[in-house]
Amino acid sequence: MGGHSSRTAPPPLILPHQEVINLHAPSRVAPMADRSAGYLAAANAAARLAQKSDTEQVKVQLAWHPHAFKLQKGTSRNLWEVHGSFTTETSCTLTVHFHCRERTSSSGTLTYEPADSCAPSPWSASYAAGKHDLRLAGEKAIDFQRWPLEVFWKHKQKRKDVIPIVLSLEMPGVQSVVHISLDVLKTPDKETQLPLQCKVLRQKVVIDQKEYLVEEIFGLADLGKEDGSHDESSHGEPCVVCLSDPRTTAILPCRHLCLCEECARELTIGSQLRGDTCPICRGKIQSLQVFGLKS
Repeated sequence: MGGHSSRTAPPPLILPHQEVINLHAPSRVAPMADRSAGYLAAANAAARLAQKSDTEQVKVQLAWHPHAFKLQKGTSRNLWEVHGSFTTETSCTLTVHFHCRERTSSSGTLTYEPADSCAPSPWSASYAAGKHDLRLAGEKAIDFQRWPLEVFWKHKQKRKDVIPIVLSLEMPGVQSVVHISLDVLKTPDKETQLPLQCKVLRQKVVIDQKEYLVEEIFGLADLGKEDGSHDESSHGEPCVVCLSDPRTTAILPCRHLCLCEECARELTIGSQLRGDTCPICRGKIQSLQVFGLKS
């Protein structure tokens, strides 16, 4: 998300062609007559896992650093501070909303309204171009005594439209938003509680009135590179299974782009037959997404 400094938002850049793989494609696959009934059932189940989504790559002049968010103890027992960081290529305005619902205005920007009359008041600040650290501290710190954790700061499925914290960066033509919740993580024994933590629910950007959901695909930036790095911990080429064909396919939901199209097809069928998992993180395979390169 780097680039030139300009006050005019660049037009969206279309990501190189993508599609969901066709599990019935005749690519070095044995004839159907040679397949067992179990294999065919697994192939059909794997085909149902395939989903098609339209993903675009855009240049954004306002970028949150989602891995930088953390929660720290404040100056008193009930106060907690939210820390984060962002980068902007030009001057912008930050607005922080609490316990709110999201709406889309007539101009295409995302707006936020309190979920009820008890929600903490929003606040705004201006920033110049550069990298900035964000601290909700002092008077801006979260007061759990006044606004209890369970009521205001946890994201609940039964009220999933209520967002605990929204951080919105805006400049003409561009808006970059991150949704955050706070929670207590418990150890497997369900007795020992770990410290409170920030959880990034989702990221969005609005560019020239068009909304994008931001999702990181691990390895997409290296797609098509010919640097020769191809161990299991890297995300370049080639496929981590066959070690010959280029990596073009991401596993969802973990989003590791680590397989060629054919190995991804076989791995997905294997997930139905043997419980095969992502070769990078061993996560469950729910669906696949294939990316292609335009010259």
